[in-house]
Amino acid sequence: METAENRKEKRLNYRWPVRFARDVRDEPVCGQMVDVSSEGLALLYRADEKCPGEFESIRTSFGVPHFDCGESFETVFFNRAGYVCRVDEVSSSVRRIAVQFAEPLFFNPGEQNISESDARQRLKSKAQSMVEAEARVQAEAKARAEAEEKVRFLSEALVKARERAKLQSEEKTEVQEKLEAEIEVRCRAEADGRAHKLAEEKAIIRAKELAELHKKSLETAKEKGRVEAHKKARLEAMYRAEKEARIEAEEKAMSEAEARRKAEIHAGNKLKAQDKAFAKSLAKVEEKLKAEIEAGMQAEERARIEPEKRARAQARLKTKVDTEAMAEANEQAQTEAKLRAKAERKAQVEAQKRAKSGPKKKAKTTIKTSKTAAKSSKATKSATKQQAKPKTKGHTKQTQKKGLLKKVDKFISGRDTIF
Repeated sequence: METAENRKEKRLNYRWPVRFARDVRDEPVCGQMVDVSSEGLALLYRADEKCPGEFESIRTSFGVPHFDCGESFETVFFNRAGYVCRVDEVSSSVRRIAVQFAEPLFFNPGEQNISESDARQRLKSKAQSMVEAEARVQAEAKARAEAEEKVRFLSEALVKARERAKLQSEEKTEVQEKLEAEIEVRCRAEADGRAHKLAEEKAIIRAKELAELHKKSLETAKEKGRVEAHKKARLEAMYRAEKEARIEAEEKAMSEAEARRKAEIHAGNKLKAQDKAFAKSLAKVEEKLKAEIEAGMQAEERARIEPEKRARAQARLKTKVDTEAMAEANEQAQTEAKLRAKAERKAQVEAQKRAKSGPKKKAKTTIKTSKTAAKSSKATKSATKQQAKPKTKGHTKQTQKKGLLKKVDKFISGRDTIF
């Protein structure tokens, strides 16, 4: 039985997150991988109740870099069951757990024909690219959040503006109700004034009648006549005072009506100006909101179209490479067919000559045939070499293009891979 310290193969020092659980039904927790081989791994985890003990079963999920001949690498994800073969105390709060796999990995992570410095450099470059990608994603998320916040702020401003407009309309309704009440009070006052005027006219008529009665009574009684004259004078004074008061009341009512009319006109002009200003501000807010929404939709459309453009470019590149490869293969097949047909024609001609010459020239013909076969073999070899040169160049070009396609595929697939 091998532990994390006496594994036979070389280990890959690789610090990366690893998730593990004691049982399938338990919720996985996250630790940090220290090193890994095909038979097991070592990880760090805090010293608490979830830390597994020695010889306990454990299920792990982790990723291991698989380096290729290029400058990049692929991360291979594994799910392995095993057991804890050793637990070391790194500090009072951290434990180092050595895990032995029940089933080994399909390759040796520490023996991949790459130096440790190159592996570290590639891992560092990959981590840096992942950090930059995360930073770009966070920046895009922040910009999207700011745009949503602006939209929300504009929506709230629009709601508040509508509420203000509603309040202004309610205030306008209240002002109109007050004006109607004042007009009604004025109508009642005017009705009361007309009634008072009728009463005054009746009083004047009665006073005249009394004056006539007093005049008649003056002829019968002088003393009563003096009294009646005094009363008449008093009545006339009262009538003049009431008439002056009535004139003043009418002038006051007219001035109040004029002031009320001016106030109504001023209030109407003010409400119209407020309605125009509010309509302008509301139109500006709506235009700004539409512009923000259109900008967000355009950004989402660009983000959606960009992967499609990349996929179309990759498809065009693959189609071009396949077309060139097929053309080269067809050209090579045609060349070989021509050479084969030429050799067959030469063989037929030699056979006919040999049949005509007879048995006397059999030896000579045999020698000539062997020489001819040798020459045709040499010609075939030279033609094959001449044809092999463009084939090798085309094959090399095709191999380079296939390698380029593989790199493009790895780059595109690597953007969606979670390490």
